[in-house]
Amino acid sequence: MNELTLENVKALARTGEAIKLTPVPGDRNIFRLIEGVSIILSNGDQIILQAGWEYDGSTVPYFFQWAFPKWGIYSFNSLVHDVLYYKTYGDRSFADKEHFIWGKALAIKETDNWCRYTVLRLFGWIYWNKSKNRPSERALRNNTLTTIIANNGQYRHQQN
Repeated sequence: MNELTLENVKALARTGEAIKLTPVPGDRNIFRLIEGVSIILSNGDQIILQAGWEYDGSTVPYFFQWAFPKWGIYSFNSLVHDVLYYKTYGDRSFADKEHFIWGKALAIKETDNWCRYTVLRLFGWIYWNKSKNRPSERALRNNTLTTIIANNGQYRHQQN
């Protein structure tokens, strides 16, 4: 199991060693972790994702993907963000800030990172509320494959 931190994610992402994914049969936009991964957030909390966790890369409308790709270097900060949204962990501003912080750690162009962060702040509430009030089957399944441990070693469980 790889451990992703703000310090090592750029190097691991560039070599393809950060996360191991496989396409989900029948859905070309969803990929599944084939190995678990541990993620250390900026506040020191740890997220552990088990193999089987699924996500769709960076959520970008099709007509903007030419400027803001879903995959590649952008998918790592989106993975962190998706986990926090699925778990409705902390508050929405924390999840959006983590997306921005991980984007900086990945050396995503500053204007690109700010654009993505601004869109999250403007429209993210739609997905946050959906995760909180009407989570999808994938979100519910992913929640069972996610553990969050506070930086003081205490297990944190937060219901949607």
